[in-house]
Amino acid sequence: QSASVDAKASANAAIHAAIPQHADRSPVDLAIGPDEAWLATANQTADSLSLVRIADGKVLDEKSVGRHPVALVLHPDGKTLLISTAYDGRVTQCKVEQDKLSIERVMKLGFEPHGIAISATGSHAYVALAAAGQVVELDLQSGEVQRRVEVGRWPRYLTLSPDGRTLVYSADARLW
Repeated sequence: QSASVDAKASANAAIHAAIPQHADRSPVDLAIGPDEAWLATANQTADSLSLVRIADGKVLDEKSVGRHPVALVLHPDGKTLLISTAYDGRVTQCKVEQDKLSIERVMKLGFEPHGIAISATGSHAYVALAAAGQVVELDLQSGEVQRRVEVGRWPRYLTLSPDGRTLVYSADARLW
């Protein structure tokens, strides 16, 4: 538990150190790499994804990912990131390799994708489409939508149970 607390404190310090005073990136979500050497931030004002070395807070790479990023999640493979951009209606799949980010795929889903959850196997992702009142299931091998489920008004945040059998989401200020 102490290592986890130390990693969180280091991540917080890295975020503050990585963003110059004059920059207005507005990070709204983050993911820590599997070896705690790097973290990635979804930057709402800058419309970007940043890769930051935790040890010294240096921004290693930054990519434009679309308008108004809102959520970021790390794939179980420890090197793939999914980031949703609400104003573009997209989820962008990026890869972290040798301190660099590369954009692998851009998936158009519909207006205002928000929260993302990835299955433990890494085969599927679930994305809340806030404006549509839907949750979308994505096949991450093909990048294709497998299904759309009507869930009610304004779904935003998602999580999967450890066994992957239950998806919990918030919609209209309620949990389902």
